[in-house]
Amino acid sequence: MKPRTMIVLAAGVAAVAGPAAANATMAYVSQSARPTGPSYVMVANDDGSGATRITKGDYVSISPDGARIAYTAGADPVSTVYDLAT
Repeated sequence: MKPRTMIVLAAGVAAVAGPAAANATMAYVSQSARPTGPSYVMVANDDGSGATRITKGDYVSISPDGARIAYTAGADPVSTVYDLAT
């Protein structure tokens, strides 16, 4: 059985998740405590253990189907848009 990826958007406590198989992973967005601070894209086991930061950026968004993660990063006035396949 192929593990499924469970996607959780922690910023607004909204979740997009299907039934998770054994050994599934999830990706989520962790917001900085500062209002203007960066967001962090995190991955973890489906039980929340093993959380690892994979990148930081601004305006992080996870597609509804969980297939892509997009974010911007860079110094003003130039930012780059990154698009990651999960």
